[in-house]
Amino acid sequence: MNNMNRYPTPPHSPKTNWDNLSSSPNSLEEDPATQTVFLNPNTPAHQAERLHHNVEQNLVEALVDGSTHLNPDHSSPNATANDYYSVYNSINHGYINRGSASRLIETIPAPSEQENSSPEQVLGTLIGDKQTRGILAMASGRGFNNRDRVTSEDITLALGRFSTPLSFISTETSFLENIKAHNPPEKYAQYQDAMANFKQQLYGDRLLYSDAYLGLERQAARQQSLNNSRGVVVQSYRNHSSTNTNPSNESIIESTAPYMAPEMQERFGDIQARVNNSNSVSKADKKKPGLFSKLFGRKS
Repeated sequence: MNNMNRYPTPPHSPKTNWDNLSSSPNSLEEDPATQTVFLNPNTPAHQAERLHHNVEQNLVEALVDGSTHLNPDHSSPNATANDYYSVYNSINHGYINRGSASRLIETIPAPSEQENSSPEQVLGTLIGDKQTRGILAMASGRGFNNRDRVTSEDITLALGRFSTPLSFISTETSFLENIKAHNPPEKYAQYQDAMANFKQQLYGDRLLYSDAYLGLERQAARQQSLNNSRGVVVQSYRNHSSTNTNPSNESIIESTAPYMAPEMQERFGDIQARVNNSNSVSKADKKKPGLFSKLFGRKS
């Protein structure tokens, strides 16, 4: 993206050194550079974590470079902390949104569009239960009540209407909320499972990249909250300085705390505790008799 603002000095890189992992089946190893303890790379949980890491970095690199296509090659990309902050900044300023991310993600072939597959094959993975058939009929526009009439054409129609999970979010949410409002919890849970299977079979890698983008959105919101908190603190300090030549730490903290993000509230709460403790010690020291008065019975 040409209009992204890059940050000059990121505090740390979110990259993970996946090459320094232990090969022992039940061991842990700590990366000395990041002090991060990694699970064994052969476990399914760690393999999933590594896949998510690579997908997220692929997406960040593509967004920063302004790419028009995504390569779903889950190799080890090289997105830096600077690249992440550029993406956060662009999301928070509206340069990147779900629509633009969806257009990028839809360049990844869906399972039914791959050379070794077809809409008929994907349909075969979705017609095993009536819940999934109903979701397909709803997504294709045929209508939920026509779930027993779905064909391979519904796969193509569904992708035409909702090319990625990002574009499907609103419809998915409304559908599940309606199911929840009119069915017992057990039935709602069945539809939740069916929805997860439907998205996996229909979208394939597009689902991985959509989930990664939503994660970037959440991190961008958190970054914006922290930035806003810092801005409030700075402005409050300036306001106090303009009216008070010697504003106390306590007054600054108390006046800004209600506007801080939770992380900043906790940090400044620690500062306030240290300040109060320091003041208490200082007052106690003033009351102690000096050495001169102890020896001669007079004030030092």
